Amino acid sequence: MGVLGAQPDNAERYPLLRVSDGDTLVVQKKDGEELRVRFIGLDCLEVSRDDRLRRQAAKRDLTVSEAQLFGLKARVFVENSLSDGVVYLESGEPETDRYGRLRAYVWSSSGKLLNVELLARGLAFPDDYEKKPAYLPRYEEAARKAKRNGLGIWSRRKLPRI
Repeated sequence: MGVLGAQPDNAERYPLLRVSDGDTLVVQKKDGEELRVRFIGLDCLEVSRDDRLRRQAAKRDLTVSEAQLFGLKARVFVENSLSDGVVYLESGEPETDRYGRLRAYVWSSSGKLLNVELLARGLAFPDDYEKKPAYLPRYEEAARKAKRNGLGIWSRRKLPRI
């Protein structure tokens, strides 16, 4: 495990440059270049009012304003969780997505797996395209509890138990 927390030994430390939204951030590589990172296994709502946000809202039976609010809450949660400016990344397979972003499990200095924390707080949906993340049992339990307790994106819905 990592020295400062419970991140795995294979997680690499990076300086955080910015949080783009709840499931995407930008870090600085050793050569000074920027690296865009996409959280594995989840999907947060967008923060910009655009066609993507409108599609997400319609798909999730939310108003555009509700969807944007949850997107902003997810981004703020990630920013606060990484307020020390350090992030630990455990890359996945495949290593990059179709946009060239590093796919990663994102750990805070305190050892929290932010991918799971976002699901647990109802700030993200499990990603339909990610069938077997390495931490699948933790993902499923976090999402199940958030739904059952009506947290975040699940707060206005009556959903069946999973």
